[in-house]
Amino acid sequence: MASGLEQFVNNVRSLSAQGNFRELCEQLSKLTEVLMKNSQHLDNVLETLDLQQHSLGVLAVLCVKLSLPAPSATPDHHEILFAQVQEFITDAELCHLLTNSLVELKTPLRGIDLLRRAIHKIQLFDSQLTSVHADLCQLCLLAKCFKPALDILNTDVTSISQELPSRPRQLAVSHVMLEAYKKYILVSLILHGRVQGIPKYTSQVVGRFIKPLSQSYHDLASAYFTNNSDDLRALINKYQEPFT
Repeated sequence: MASGLEQFVNNVRSLSAQGNFRELCEQLSKLTEVLMKNSQHLDNVLETLDLQQHSLGVLAVLCVKLSLPAPSATPDHHEILFAQVQEFITDAELCHLLTNSLVELKTPLRGIDLLRRAIHKIQLFDSQLTSVHADLCQLCLLAKCFKPALDILNTDVTSISQELPSRPRQLAVSHVMLEAYKKYILVSLILHGRVQGIPKYTSQVVGRFIKPLSQSYHDLASAYFTNNSDDLRALINKYQEPFT
């Protein structure tokens, strides 16, 4: 990879890690010409960047690729470019990155109308909540300009937009999920006398991670099912600390 492109990648990585989006934007503008001159290596640049951590850098590369004249493109260039743009639109948190940048620059008012329009573009209908709502509210609060947020929020929410159904974070275990599963076991015992089977569409996280972390509650369910009060009392005493 040419030295200019190496500088581009290093700047994107380091400034993104620091959260210094203002300087990153300035560097991206200065290095646009470098990207144009090394158009044949841009796919290699994209492979070195992480879409979630380096979204602004990926966007800069895609903008250059979209501006390339047709003669310089390989036969499958357009198919590859379409797939890359599609991936960016699907997975990049562009509105969130923009919000962070405007907050850092202390110019939240500038992004309010833009995010409001983004919400209307994303929404399938007016009563749908999107991930951009939180960013808009943050900018409105900082700018002390509340009307745009009120106009968006003053609607009964009937649906939550799931723009990113396959994000890796779904495979992570949260404390809320763990505690909810424990309560699910207790409520099942109270209502049905046994633990009800979980739906087939339940995430594999439950079986792989949450069940082992809830072993004391499964032991409680087993003791409860025997109808032996002494065994049940002994098990409750055994797990008194996690239960309380």
